[in-house]
Amino acid sequence: MISVLLNFLIVFFFIFLNPVYALFISALINFSKVRINFFLFTSVFSLSFCLLYFLKDYHLIQNWSDFALNLNQFYELQNINWGGIVDRFLMFPAGNEPLFWFYVKFFSSFISNNNEMFTFFHYFITFILFSFLAKAIDKKHFVIVLACLLFTNFGLINNAQEIWRHTFAFSFLMIGLVLMGKKNRLSRTSTYISFLFHFSTLPIIIFYETFCLFMKNDRGTIPNRKIFYYLGTTLIAFIVFTKLGTEIASLLNYERLTEYYKSMLVAKRSGYQRLFNIFSFLVFIYLWINWNQLTKSELFIGTQYFLITILLIQLPIPEIFQRFNYYVVLLGSIIIAKMMIKYMKAGFLFILFLFIFNVWSINYNPLVIEPLAKKWHAKHQNFEYGLGKLLFNYKKLHNFNF
Repeated sequence: MISVLLNFLIVFFFIFLNPVYALFISALINFSKVRINFFLFTSVFSLSFCLLYFLKDYHLIQNWSDFALNLNQFYELQNINWGGIVDRFLMFPAGNEPLFWFYVKFFSSFISNNNEMFTFFHYFITFILFSFLAKAIDKKHFVIVLACLLFTNFGLINNAQEIWRHTFAFSFLMIGLVLMGKKNRLSRTSTYISFLFHFSTLPIIIFYETFCLFMKNDRGTIPNRKIFYYLGTTLIAFIVFTKLGTEIASLLNYERLTEYYKSMLVAKRSGYQRLFNIFSFLVFIYLWINWNQLTKSELFIGTQYFLITILLIQLPIPEIFQRFNYYVVLLGSIIIAKMMIKYMKAGFLFILFLFIFNVWSINYNPLVIEPLAKKWHAKHQNFEYGLGKLLFNYKKLHNFNF
């Protein structure tokens, strides 16, 4: 009975409170022994955040943005058959990864010329995907995981706006990584299809398979020697990949990537703030305390976090690899979420602090206010502007003229 009441209370929060407030309050409830219904929560959560994005002011979006390019592709795919998507990929792989465009083609076939409905459904599906990622990480405490994924940093929040292929690719990749050692077939399937959403996950897939090769048939305590073998092999592979990047990009007809490779940056100039911060400290503490109890998934995620962070700092990395910053912070968010769940009392205080900090940032931090004004609807700062008002004021707020 208590479980039923609390689940309906969560629905009540999403109807009458700002989605950010509702998510954090639900996360605090998730520390209790009451089990939150996944499908009920996912429905109200996904619809709330979908409308938060969908009902923004589209006058603020530039015609050259990724959002505009995605909608242009939506129209163009009405004149391209399913086989044409594959042909386009084989001729010019860059930006034409087939699975994402099959997904877009599916919608364009049923709702032709209705880019409004396509945008709505895309945002809705995106947040359902985030919810499934959270559940893959922890079935019982998935709401706590969601709060950490979205608000320990703004990577997912920013990319959900218009970096659609990249967001889908890394979401499927992460689902594959966290299922490592639990459901191996599903893990590999999810990991490999990510490459067909966006090429940027290919190096991670190579790291993933290398790790699985070194850790094969190992059970029980962490094989420390093999970890060092894996890290050494990955380091060499990464350096070779950066050195041969231009040739690889040319073979793939990836002209834009070739340009990125020619534009080298000395990562040391970016500083060490990427490594020496509270975010990295929490990840390190969790790995250190739980070293002998880490699952293969946690071990891979943890080593990847520090390996790629250090490589991005130390090596003269081609600019395209800066995209992996997004991957790194997602890895860190997963580890922090696991930490908050394992140490419940500290986790409760952390989520409460995260709640207060993000509410302050959304309302008073100019570095957050300005970008969110372009991503979310105009009244996203009002704490009482929940799903009910979003739906009730749909016609008034809706300004889809793209």
